[in-house]
Amino acid sequence: MAEAGPVADNEPVPIKTKASQPPPTDPVDDVGLEPVTAEAMLSQESSLTDAEMELVSAFQPSAMGEPGAACDVTQQLAQAFGASPEVRQGIAAIPANGRSVANAVMLWDGHWAEGTQAGGMAVLRALLVKAVVSSRPECLQAQNQGPVLFLIPDNQTTVVLAIGSGQWRWADVLAPSSPTDVVAGLF
Repeated sequence: MAEAGPVADNEPVPIKTKASQPPPTDPVDDVGLEPVTAEAMLSQESSLTDAEMELVSAFQPSAMGEPGAACDVTQQLAQAFGASPEVRQGIAAIPANGRSVANAVMLWDGHWAEGTQAGGMAVLRALLVKAVVSSRPECLQAQNQGPVLFLIPDNQTTVVLAIGSGQWRWADVLAPSSPTDVVAGLF
Protein backbone atom coordinates (compact mmCIF):
# COMPACT_ATOMS: atom_id res chain seq x y z
CA MET A 1 0.00 0.00 0.00
CA ALA A 2 1.38 3.42 -0.95
CA GLU A 3 1.26 6.56 1.20
CA ALA A 4 1.30 10.10 -0.12
CA GLY A 5 3.59 12.57 1.60
CA PRO A 6 2.94 16.29 2.22
CA VAL A 7 2.37 18.27 -0.96
CA ALA A 8 2.88 21.95 -1.74
CA ASP A 9 0.75 23.69 -4.36
CA ASN A 10 1.64 22.73 -7.95
CA GLU A 11 4.09 19.99 -6.95
CA PRO A 12 3.76 16.31 -7.86
CA VAL A 13 2.60 13.95 -5.14
CA PRO A 14 5.53 11.87 -3.88
CA ILE A 15 4.64 8.22 -3.40
CA LYS A 16 6.35 5.94 -0.87
CA THR A 17 6.19 2.24 -1.49
CA LYS A 18 7.05 -0.66 0.83
CA ALA A 19 9.39 -2.46 -1.56
CA SER A 20 11.60 -1.01 -4.22
CA GLN A 21 12.38 -2.79 -7.46
CA PRO A 22 16.02 -3.24 -8.46
CA PRO A 23 16.94 -1.08 -11.45
CA PRO A 24 16.82 -2.84 -14.81
CA THR A 25 20.13 -4.12 -16.02
CA ASP A 26 21.76 -3.01 -19.22
CA PRO A 27 21.73 -5.90 -21.71
CA VAL A 28 25.08 -4.81 -23.08
CA ASP A 29 26.62 -5.23 -19.62
CA ASP A 30 24.69 -8.49 -19.09
CA VAL A 31 26.56 -10.16 -21.93
CA GLY A 32 29.95 -8.86 -20.83
CA LEU A 33 30.42 -6.24 -23.55
CA GLU A 34 31.56 -2.71 -23.01
CA PRO A 35 28.80 -0.18 -23.68
CA VAL A 36 29.02 0.86 -27.32
CA THR A 37 29.57 4.50 -28.30
CA ALA A 38 28.63 6.13 -31.58
CA GLU A 39 32.30 6.76 -32.32
CA ALA A 40 33.28 3.14 -31.65
CA MET A 41 30.34 1.88 -33.69
CA LEU A 42 31.30 3.98 -36.71
CA SER A 43 35.02 3.25 -36.48
CA GLN A 44 34.63 -0.54 -36.64
CA GLU A 45 34.80 -2.46 -39.87
CA SER A 46 31.40 -2.70 -41.47
CA SER A 47 29.61 -3.75 -44.58
CA LEU A 48 28.69 -0.13 -45.27
CA THR A 49 30.30 1.46 -48.30
CA ASP A 50 32.31 4.65 -47.88
CA ALA A 51 29.35 6.65 -49.22
CA GLU A 52 27.01 4.96 -46.72
CA MET A 53 29.47 5.64 -43.88
CA GLU A 54 29.52 9.32 -44.87
CA LEU A 55 25.72 9.29 -44.82
CA VAL A 56 25.67 7.81 -41.31
CA SER A 57 28.36 10.25 -40.14
CA ALA A 58 26.28 13.19 -41.39
CA PHE A 59 23.31 12.15 -39.23
CA GLN A 60 23.40 14.23 -36.05
CA PRO A 61 20.66 13.29 -33.55
CA SER A 62 21.82 16.10 -31.23
CA ALA A 63 18.63 16.41 -29.17
CA MET A 64 18.91 12.78 -28.08
CA GLY A 65 21.43 13.32 -25.31
CA GLU A 66 20.86 16.88 -24.18
CA PRO A 67 20.67 17.24 -20.39
CA GLY A 68 17.24 18.44 -19.37
CA ALA A 69 15.59 17.11 -22.54
CA ALA A 70 12.58 14.90 -22.03
CA CYS A 71 13.35 11.22 -21.61
CA ASP A 72 11.15 10.15 -24.53
CA VAL A 73 13.44 8.30 -26.92
CA THR A 74 10.52 7.34 -29.19
CA GLN A 75 9.42 10.96 -29.67
CA GLN A 76 13.01 12.15 -30.14
CA LEU A 77 13.65 9.43 -32.74
CA ALA A 78 10.39 10.30 -34.55
CA GLN A 79 11.51 13.93 -34.82
CA ALA A 80 15.08 13.06 -35.82
CA PHE A 81 14.07 10.39 -38.35
CA GLY A 82 11.19 12.41 -39.85
CA ALA A 83 13.48 15.35 -40.58
CA SER A 84 16.51 13.35 -41.67
CA PRO A 85 17.56 13.26 -45.32
CA GLU A 86 19.93 10.44 -44.31
CA VAL A 87 17.00 8.27 -43.19
CA ARG A 88 15.15 9.00 -46.44
CA GLN A 89 18.26 8.07 -48.44
CA GLY A 90 18.55 4.80 -46.51
CA ILE A 91 14.89 4.03 -47.23
CA ALA A 92 15.30 4.94 -50.90
CA ALA A 93 18.07 2.33 -51.15
CA ILE A 94 15.70 -0.45 -50.06
CA PRO A 95 14.13 -2.10 -53.10
CA ALA A 96 10.33 -2.26 -53.22
CA ASN A 97 10.43 -6.03 -52.67
CA GLY A 98 12.28 -5.35 -49.38
CA ARG A 99 9.16 -3.66 -48.01
CA SER A 100 5.77 -5.05 -47.07
CA VAL A 101 2.61 -4.46 -49.08
CA ALA A 102 1.87 -1.62 -46.64
CA ASN A 103 5.26 -0.02 -47.47
CA ALA A 104 6.57 -0.99 -44.04
CA VAL A 105 10.08 -2.04 -43.08
CA MET A 106 10.67 -4.12 -39.94
CA LEU A 107 14.14 -3.14 -38.77
CA TRP A 108 14.42 -4.75 -35.33
CA ASP A 109 12.01 -6.99 -33.40
CA GLY A 110 14.34 -8.31 -30.72
CA HIS A 111 16.71 -9.37 -33.50
CA TRP A 112 17.91 -7.41 -36.48
CA ALA A 113 15.83 -8.12 -39.56
CA GLU A 114 17.31 -10.04 -42.44
CA GLY A 115 19.18 -7.73 -44.78
CA THR A 116 20.37 -5.24 -42.14
CA GLN A 117 24.01 -6.05 -42.87
CA ALA A 118 24.19 -4.23 -46.23
CA GLY A 119 22.56 -1.52 -48.33
CA GLY A 120 19.71 0.70 -47.23
CA MET A 121 18.75 -1.58 -44.33
CA ALA A 122 22.32 -1.40 -42.98
CA VAL A 123 22.20 2.40 -43.23
CA LEU A 124 18.91 2.48 -41.29
CA ARG A 125 20.35 0.09 -38.71
CA ALA A 126 23.44 2.28 -38.25
CA LEU A 127 21.32 5.44 -37.99
CA LEU A 128 19.08 3.82 -35.38
CA VAL A 129 22.02 2.57 -33.31
CA LYS A 130 23.74 5.96 -33.58
CA ALA A 131 20.59 7.72 -32.34
CA VAL A 132 20.01 5.26 -29.51
CA VAL A 133 23.68 5.42 -28.43
CA SER A 134 23.44 9.21 -28.30
CA SER A 135 20.50 9.06 -25.87
CA ARG A 136 21.05 9.54 -22.17
CA PRO A 137 21.56 6.11 -20.52
CA GLU A 138 18.69 6.57 -18.08
CA CYS A 139 16.31 7.13 -21.01
CA LEU A 140 17.16 3.76 -22.54
CA GLN A 141 15.63 1.79 -19.65
CA ALA A 142 11.98 2.76 -20.18
CA GLN A 143 9.77 -0.19 -21.12
CA ASN A 144 8.07 -0.25 -24.52
CA GLN A 145 5.22 -2.54 -25.46
CA GLY A 146 4.78 -3.74 -29.02
CA PRO A 147 6.33 -2.17 -32.08
CA VAL A 148 7.12 1.52 -32.38
CA LEU A 149 6.15 2.81 -35.81
CA PHE A 150 7.90 5.76 -37.43
CA LEU A 151 6.20 7.38 -40.43
CA ILE A 152 8.86 8.59 -42.85
CA PRO A 153 7.83 10.69 -45.86
CA ASP A 154 9.42 9.29 -49.02
CA ASN A 155 8.74 10.69 -52.52
CA GLN A 156 4.99 11.35 -52.29
CA THR A 157 4.40 8.28 -50.11
CA THR A 158 5.04 7.30 -46.52
CA VAL A 159 7.24 4.44 -45.36
CA VAL A 160 6.53 2.85 -41.99
CA LEU A 161 9.71 1.95 -40.11
CA ALA A 162 8.88 -0.62 -37.39
CA ILE A 163 11.10 -1.24 -34.38
CA GLY A 164 10.43 -3.55 -31.45
CA SER A 165 8.05 -6.36 -30.54
CA GLY A 166 6.59 -7.54 -27.26
CA GLN A 167 8.09 -5.91 -24.19
CA TRP A 168 11.48 -4.26 -24.78
CA ARG A 169 13.69 -1.26 -23.96
CA TRP A 170 15.73 1.00 -26.25
CA ALA A 171 18.86 -0.38 -24.55
CA ASP A 172 17.94 -3.79 -26.01
CA VAL A 173 18.66 -2.45 -29.52
CA LEU A 174 22.32 -2.17 -28.48
CA ALA A 175 22.57 -5.76 -27.20
CA PRO A 176 23.73 -8.52 -29.51
CA SER A 177 20.85 -10.66 -30.79
CA SER A 178 23.01 -13.77 -30.65
CA PRO A 179 26.61 -14.58 -29.71
CA THR A 180 27.68 -13.94 -33.30
CA ASP A 181 25.74 -10.69 -33.69
CA VAL A 182 27.89 -8.25 -31.75
CA VAL A 183 26.86 -4.68 -32.46
CA ALA A 184 30.40 -3.31 -32.36
CA GLY A 185 31.54 -5.94 -34.84
CA LEU A 186 28.85 -5.06 -37.36
CA PHE A 187 29.53 -1.34 -37.57
